[in-house]
Amino acid sequence: MSLNNESEASLLAFKELKSHIKNLEEYLYNQAHWFEVDMGDLVRAKVKQEQKAIHVEENLRKVN
Repeated sequence: MSLNNESEASLLAFKELKSHIKNLEEYLYNQAHWFEVDMGDLVRAKVKQEQKAIHVEENLRKVN
């Protein structure tokens, strides 16, 4: 393989790797975004569940 062909092959490999890295970065960004959304949903659900438990405990105290 000539030096020019090697250079072209290297440049092509570099561009492919750069594109792959960009795709992975976008994928990770999206994964992080949806993880944060899911964590927010979980926190809100936990708070709601804890509030329900507090109300139940308060009602039980009133009954007893």
